[in-house]
Amino acid sequence: MSRLFWILMAAIGVGAVLLMLNDSAGSTLGVENNDFSRLIWLGAFGALIGAGLLRSGRPLGAMARNLGAWAAIALALIAGYQYRYELQDVASRVTAGLVPGSPLALGVEDGHATVTLDKADNGHFEARILINGNPVRAVVDTGATSTVLTSQDAQAAGFNPAALNYTIP
Repeated sequence: MSRLFWILMAAIGVGAVLLMLNDSAGSTLGVENNDFSRLIWLGAFGALIGAGLLRSGRPLGAMARNLGAWAAIALALIAGYQYRYELQDVASRVTAGLVPGSPLALGVEDGHATVTLDKADNGHFEARILINGNPVRAVVDTGATSTVLTSQDAQAAGFNPAALNYTIP
C-alpha cells in the first residue's frame, strides 16, 4: 500500500482518538465534536473520491467538465425541489388553460381547502371530478343545496339509474 494511504489512515485515527478524548468537553480543537466528526468522515470520503479520480487516468479537464455538469444537475434538482410549490402553481395555470375544468389553483384558506376555477367557454364554472373513480364533468354552483347527476353521469359512475330515487326536482 502506498504511503499516502497510511497517512490518511493515521489522520482518521488521530481524529477518532481526539474525539474520544474530548467527548465530555463538547469540542475538539475549537470545533464542536459533531462538526469535527463530520469533517473527519467527509475528508476521508473526499480523499477516496479524489484518489479514484486521479487513478482513473482521465484528463483533469474532462473530469472537471463532468464534475461541473453533475454539480449543475444536482443544483437544478435542489432548486426544483425548493420551488416545487411555485412550479405546481405554474403547472396548474397551464393545465387550466389547456384542459377545461382543471383547477386554476389549489390552496388552504382559514383551515379550509380552496379551489380556484376558470370560467368555461359556456360561461359556467365547470370542474372535472371523480365519482367512484370515474371522471365526470360537473357544473360548480357555490350556492347549491344538493348535488345531482344526470342519468348518463350516474351510469358512468357505476350507479344503476333505474334503482335510484329521483326526489329532487
